[in-house]
Amino acid sequence: MRNEPLLTRDELTFLQQLLDDPAYSAKSAHELTLNSSPDTQTLLANLGEHAQLTLEARVGNQRMTFPLRLTLDEFRALSLQLDVPQIFEKGVVERPWRATLETPLSLIAKNGQASALWVQQISQNGALVSSDDGSEPPEHFVLGLALPGKAFLSLRGSRVRQLSPTLAAYRITPSHHSGILRLQELLVQLRNQEQAL
Repeated sequence: MRNEPLLTRDELTFLQQLLDDPAYSAKSAHELTLNSSPDTQTLLANLGEHAQLTLEARVGNQRMTFPLRLTLDEFRALSLQLDVPQIFEKGVVERPWRATLETPLSLIAKNGQASALWVQQISQNGALVSSDDGSEPPEHFVLGLALPGKAFLSLRGSRVRQLSPTLAAYRITPSHHSGILRLQELLVQLRNQEQAL
């Protein structure tokens, strides 16, 4: 019996190219496969279909909750997908984490005109807004938030507290359901920038 290689040189070259392919590497870098016993995988798959699952991380005075989606692939392997987290901070009471913006973000009218209002701090449900023209911030607004490098996010704001003649705290809600996810993505981006400093 001769000692012939199992793969030809061309086959080895093809496999090496496949493994070095950026599309393949990028795909595998973003997927997470869950290794566990078959019984645990079955339990998790059933929970994934019938329950809302989250992964919780506690870092310092912050708590992050990542919504989870579990799926079984065609080989019955369980895959885990993490969605954008909600970030909370602990104090006297736990509340959504607020990002203090180095550069305030402008609130823009539907016609694209800049308003006199600027967001100084933002959380998933609130914002600290200043007026740069010396006027008192309004009771309510429906304006767009100019996101860095993106289109603006439409927000509804209701004044909760007046902090000074030109500064007020608002309860905010995105005008569209997809805006909630975009706002959470912005907060994750801001937190990552804060941690990098």
